[in-house]
Amino acid sequence: MLMNNITKIFIINTFFWVFLHFVVAFLFMRIPENIRLRAFNNKKKFFVVSEKEIRFYKKIYLPKWKDKLPQYNKGFNKRNLSEKISKEYLELFINVTCQAEIVHYIIIPLGYLSVFFALLTNNPKYYFFIFVLIATFIGISNMIFSFIQRYNRFRLDKLFLKKYNIDNNSVRLPIA
Repeated sequence: MLMNNITKIFIINTFFWVFLHFVVAFLFMRIPENIRLRAFNNKKKFFVVSEKEIRFYKKIYLPKWKDKLPQYNKGFNKRNLSEKISKEYLELFINVTCQAEIVHYIIIPLGYLSVFFALLTNNPKYYFFIFVLIATFIGISNMIFSFIQRYNRFRLDKLFLKKYNIDNNSVRLPIA
């Protein structure tokens, strides 16, 4: 059975999205660690999570369903945090949530490159709309993963402050 043109394009589009996710993460991890830790750390205003934001996440029941979504990070098992974690490990983990958040944000606009697959179809105007919908849906999905990073960072930050008796107003420097 031969695949029709549309099926081939959707298969190519699927590979594009998988490729995009892994390539962006791979390239991001090629930035020297000391630069990543300085540029993407939880004390930068952009990465600070407010109580209001946490209330929003709870309103959409994020804590109830976030663990049902897939995760990919070779360095950190987010499912089970040990009580014996070191201060350095916890600080690094918190900063990794900042980095993962940025990776998801980068994927959102790049995903709209998939719209060009519509040009490979026999009806580009019609399929343009479909590819925009796909890119938008996947963009929203990546935004949700960014929400999860922010929610987890808030919780990890609270754990850090409590575990190491640090005043919430003191400034922790990046660990690089």
